[in-house]
Amino acid sequence: MRGGPRTVELAGIALALLACGGPPPPRAPTVDAPLGLLERAPFGADDAPCAVVFFPGAGDTARDFVEYGFLREVRRAGVHADLFAVRSRVPDYQAPDFGQRAADQVLASLRARGYQQLWLVGISMGGGGAMRTAAVDRDVDGVIALAPYLGGPGLWRAVNDAGGPSHFDPSDDLLRRDAYAAAWHWAGHRERVEAEAEADTHTDTDADSDSDTDTDSDADPDTDSDSDTDSDADPDPVPDSADLDLDPDPDPDPVPDSADLDPDPDPDPDPDPDPD
Repeated sequence: MRGGPRTVELAGIALALLACGGPPPPRAPTVDAPLGLLERAPFGADDAPCAVVFFPGAGDTARDFVEYGFLREVRRAGVHADLFAVRSRVPDYQAPDFGQRAADQVLASLRARGYQQLWLVGISMGGGGAMRTAAVDRDVDGVIALAPYLGGPGLWRAVNDAGGPSHFDPSDDLLRRDAYAAAWHWAGHRERVEAEAEADTHTDTDADSDSDTDTDSDADPDTDSDSDTDSDADPDPVPDSADLDLDPDPDPDPVPDSADLDPDPDPDPDPDPDPD
């Protein structure tokens, strides 16, 4: 192995640092320069109430979204929205208050111009910046983050140990130490909100089904009572004495009275005729 023991020792130190979560995130001073915007807003808020805001990645510029066709493809897709790109740089993203600055300087100004819906799109550090901005401004309608940078290995491990973003609840100390913790917390919050909304939808559907079932079970009580009366009726009631047959076993061949007897039971079938 080339490099000798010294190289192996340095490699071991690097691996140990990685296992400990790596170096702490950069703590650059707050950037006071306002965030500018590159605008492609031909519609205006009255005609297109939706604004899409792009956050460039590290080493990119706002104009790159124009040069590389991002804005052109949005137009080609027929999206009826005005497009903006933030003139943010790496030092802006490194500042702990970037999310607050973007919310105050960019999103607030767009709402003041009349835009009712705001969507954020970011790449790499811009994706993380978009999520940090949404963590501050919870009224953002949606975020599209492409390969976002979301902090170092230590933060990723903390999120994983918590069971994923939806279970990640960072302490106030962690939120102060690592600005990307807020982005993870926002992502988990969005998951919980969507899960709760879906659960509420299923609950409402089940409640409607139960209501229909209860309606069927609460049928007309008069109908039920009629059914009970029929089922409880005496199948073989005992008749009153007035209805009894006093001669239950009559003689099938009664002897006729004498008045009814034929006095000539065997008449002459061919009597002699009177002589002429």
